[in-house]
Amino acid sequence: MKKNKNSLKKAGKMSSVSEKCMDIAYFNRDFQRRVEYFRNKAAVAVMGEVTPVGDEHTARVAYADRVMGGNANIKQFCVGVVNNSTIAANIDAGVEPVDNDMEFTVNSIFSKYAGWDQ
Repeated sequence: MKKNKNSLKKAGKMSSVSEKCMDIAYFNRDFQRRVEYFRNKAAVAVMGEVTPVGDEHTARVAYADRVMGGNANIKQFCVGVVNNSTIAANIDAGVEPVDNDMEFTVNSIFSKYAGWDQ
């Protein structure tokens, strides 16, 4: 994982896993762009769902519209992504999370951010 000026090292000692994850979620623009790509991909899939049913679909489409319109907070969504244990372990180890894990996590939490908690 690329380190930027918002280094994971603070006050001469390594940060906790939670601090590292929050730093990545809030300050690492490369990570945010990757999450944004997968979130946009999920939004397009939601908009194209063939069998829309009920309140869940309505909430998901409304959120997908916000995502595609640039009105959904990416940093808040990144916090959800870094809470995945595999991604957090990668961040803690200084290893770039793989795309498959990121896409899986984005798809897993999309409905929750749409306001539909299954």
